[in-house]
Formats: sequence, C-alpha cells, structure tokens
Amino acid sequence: MKLNTSDTGQFRMIHTLKRAFVPPVANFDGGRKNARFDIVESCRVERWGKSYPAMTRNISRGGIALDIIGMGSTTLDAELTIYLRDFEPVTAESRWSHKRTFGLKFISDLKNNADLHAFIEELEHTRKL
Repeated sequence: MKLNTSDTGQFRMIHTLKRAFVPPVANFDGGRKNARFDIVESCRVERWGKSYPAMTRNISRGGIALDIIGMGSTTLDAELTIYLRDFEPVTAESRWSHKRTFGLKFISDLKNNADLHAFIEELEHTRKL
C-alpha cells in the first residue's frame, strides 16, 4: 500500500512515524474484553468513497484506534473501511473520536480476514512470552 505523499507538509508526521519501530505492547485493563496492542503503522481509511491517510495507535480483536488525517469529525456508528498492510480490507464503525483520533469497532468478522486474524493472534502470543 502506498500513501499519496504529494502534500509533504500534511504527511510529515506519517513519514516520520512510518520509519519508527515500536514493539507491540499489550494494554490490558480488567474492564476491557480484549487486550490492546500499541502499534504504529501507516494505513488508509475510506469513507463515502474518499480515501484518507491514517496512522494506527493500537489494535485488538474488537477494534482499532487510528489518527486519520483530513477526514474531520464523524458521527458515531459511521461505517469506514480500513486498509492495513496488504491484508484484506476490514469494515469498522466509529465508536468515539477526539480531534483526529478515532476509536473504531470491527464490524466484519476477523475470522473472515485470515491475515489480520493471524496478525492479532501473533501479537497475543508475543504478549504471553
């Protein structure tokens, strides 16, 4: 996946963070159903036929937190499509937002997205070591 980088000022943060290596760290709060794993990676989000560059913050079996550039705010339950790595696209809905950071709940079943499912299982296995 290649992000449109024609506007270098807007995408400076993405390019800087894209080169950063952040090992997965599990954040598990007893009140949460799924452990969250901090991960910093560029990705892309589509909404209403428009594509927006984004950067992951964390991921779990239930959803993902993203910084989405240029999309503006959204209503709760707005449906978005996430393109992460070379995985099959995953559908999610907005559960919360603050400025450009969004918490998204996966709508599509992760078991139907073998690569993403395996990736999250690998993160969980790494946490147990």
